[in-house]
Amino acid sequence: KAGAKKVQDIVNQKYIKETDPSKLVLWAESHDTYEGSSIKVGQTRIDRAYAIVASRKDATALYFARPSESEIVGKEGTSNWESEVVGSVNRFHNRFIGAEEDLHVGDATSIVIERYTDKDAGAVLVNTAGDGLIDVQFNHLKDGKYYDSITGNVVEVVDGIGKVRFYTSGVVVLTSTPCVARPTINVGIKDTLFVGELTVDVEV
Repeated sequence: KAGAKKVQDIVNQKYIKETDPSKLVLWAESHDTYEGSSIKVGQTRIDRAYAIVASRKDATALYFARPSESEIVGKEGTSNWESEVVGSVNRFHNRFIGAEEDLHVGDATSIVIERYTDKDAGAVLVNTAGDGLIDVQFNHLKDGKYYDSITGNVVEVVDGIGKVRFYTSGVVVLTSTPCVARPTINVGIKDTLFVGELTVDVEV
């Protein structure tokens, strides 16, 4: 949990040497930081940081799939990159390519990244305290109903204020259109090593 000063510090961060974000790749964790100081950082904290960087304007975001602690080179250690939190943030990123942004403090423990055009608006919210119900001030979301892409919850904005429910992930992704059920692909023999040919049944 970050205090109010830490949350404000995150919002105040500038790109080094005022670099154009279109020339940057942002991440919450890389192989270097994983092998160094971030190895003990919890996955939820990494996901919250990724939600912030991946919802920013113009920059490209990269999500690091942590390796397995086994001695098998290239084996995946976690599958958080497949989570609905990461997927929803990625879809938000793609939806608002080229849109303007407004990064501001939501309250003492939360950060709001609003993205908006003349025709569309949405926001990614990250609450460093995790779950809870808080009132959030929006500067560019017009009054009306918005939908959390992760949970499907409805947030109604009235006079620029929305009452937002956060769950354990601490991430909410709001758009002006409801979540649409997406097809899923399940591969039956995940994590299986094989040599030569293998026939895989994929159910859609």
